[in-house]
Amino acid sequence: LFFVRSLTGNKDRNDLQMPEPEDLRAKGAARVDLVFKDGERIAAFTNRYPPRGAFFYVVPVDAGSNNTRILVNTAALASMSPGSEPNRPISSPG
Repeated sequence: LFFVRSLTGNKDRNDLQMPEPEDLRAKGAARVDLVFKDGERIAAFTNRYPPRGAFFYVVPVDAGSNNTRILVNTAALASMSPGSEPNRPISSPG
């Protein structure tokens, strides 16, 4: 479930995959790399990793993303991994 700023969005925009060094949202949060079964990839922050239960919230690493918050159903994920290195982009599947 995606909470968005605008229902129009911008399909040509590529969200940042690495947090800005001054982003205060990273303080106390875990960075995770999510790959959904439909192929969508999101770098995000969450309050708990690994999540407890079938659903959990994340916020995109890109503060300018059209997505403001995302409720993730773990059944919709192809993979989830910790983003332990703050400036590491999401790698290609393989």
